[in-house]
Amino acid sequence: MKKNGLLISLIACVLLASALLLSVTALVSAKRDAKAASEQVQILTAQVQTLEEQNQALRLQLSYQNATWVPPQAEPIDSEEYYCTLMVDAWEKDADILKVSVFAQAFLEEGVPFTAQLELWRGDAVLASQPITLDIGEAVGIFEADVTVSFPIPEIAADEELQLWLAVQSAGFDPLFACGAGWYLEDGQLMLITG
Repeated sequence: MKKNGLLISLIACVLLASALLLSVTALVSAKRDAKAASEQVQILTAQVQTLEEQNQALRLQLSYQNATWVPPQAEPIDSEEYYCTLMVDAWEKDADILKVSVFAQAFLEEGVPFTAQLELWRGDAVLASQPITLDIGEAVGIFEADVTVSFPIPEIAADEELQLWLAVQSAGFDPLFACGAGWYLEDGQLMLITG
């Protein structure tokens, strides 16, 4: 009888140990699957962000193409009187990110609503853009901002260059653009175009 009780206890212990081993194995497998799923989510998030940036760039290009539309109550503004400027104060490359500090300024008609953004271009293509807010300056019709923006750096060929542009748009006049700086590759290093 003692042998039967001992045998039953031994069988119960073996069954419990097997169940514990299966539970630990399932937990390790679930942990591995969760890590893989988390990595997949990060990849998909990056892809969605890239698609959103491309979508925004395409919408912006489309709005520039349609910018000649003038509301019936608005009079066209003489674009020679109104313009924008962009000056790069500092820049740095950190891994694959271009960080740029700029002074942006626009000379516009008082009371006309507008939007402004900084755009990173390669050739004629807008790669990325970031909206900025130009605040009222010290004189009437002057709007300005000191801002720092970051853009992912795309792969560029030796004969290509990246350019940073200020784009100001309002329904009353053609879009205004000002190029603040350009960069090119030299021996694998990103170099600022001067002069």
